[in-house]
Amino acid sequence: EDASSTTVQTGDDRPPSQFKVGDEWLALPEVFSNLDFYADNTPANEDDVEGQLILRSTRFWGRIYIDGWPQTIQFFRAHFGIEPPIGRKIFVFAEPRDACSDLTNAANLTSEHVLLVNRGTCTFGSKAKVAHKTNASAIIIINNEPGIDHLPGPDAHDIQYSVSSIPQLEGQLLEATYDDGPVSVDGFGRRLEGFIVPVNCENSGARCLPATYRERRDIAGLVEGGTVHIVSEGSSLKASELPIEYLLAHFGTKVRTADTFTFSKPSHTYPHIPQIHAAVIVTTPYSIYLTL
Repeated sequence: EDASSTTVQTGDDRPPSQFKVGDEWLALPEVFSNLDFYADNTPANEDDVEGQLILRSTRFWGRIYIDGWPQTIQFFRAHFGIEPPIGRKIFVFAEPRDACSDLTNAANLTSEHVLLVNRGTCTFGSKAKVAHKTNASAIIIINNEPGIDHLPGPDAHDIQYSVSSIPQLEGQLLEATYDDGPVSVDGFGRRLEGFIVPVNCENSGARCLPATYRERRDIAGLVEGGTVHIVSEGSSLKASELPIEYLLAHFGTKVRTADTFTFSKPSHTYPHIPQIHAAVIVTTPYSIYLTL
């Protein structure tokens, strides 16, 4: 059965985690938590790569950066497991989506993949064990209620695998976009690529940045906008001659890679603009082409 977690204050400096199974609250022993909320958060120098990686391994939250996605997605590490993998990853959904049984798409998973899994049906530890049997490098559990938690896993406390969680709304948007296609050649849904980046807030709390300089450079290169090219049928102008710059909003989802849609404008509102009946969008990482 699914378990919910929270924390309660005690005489200890570090409050133990509690989790709920049905109507019963159970205490998660401190020995079962791999998170140290009081670990040193002094930033490492840029030339101290080992120090950066040590700092990264102790961070208990961060942000997921998906290329072309309008906003970052906050994640919390679980009380069990290890830090997220570093580098660009491909985010795919588990089949079945709750990962409570062996995955039917396991054969296509590699270390480049991160599994997105819906919360529910079985424990977080069970989901992590199922994911760990595949070649995927991490599991991210999507909450089924508002908010996110540091998930407990007393039934998988010794697993050497990255386990994190993200909020319900962001997870639902990812799932809808993924299912919207197009289906990739390896059988997965729409391609979602990016980085799981642990964030470090310095001692003063004034600056929160990726724990490693490598990841700061990685996210600096993500797509934030591009150009729109509009050409009417029969026009002698080429698409490249009519570029319009655009920036992604801080809401919504990723720009579609291909789409066909029909729309029209009220002729009495914009009489100087010809009636538009249909358009086809073809998107590259930086450009949208509209053929009218």
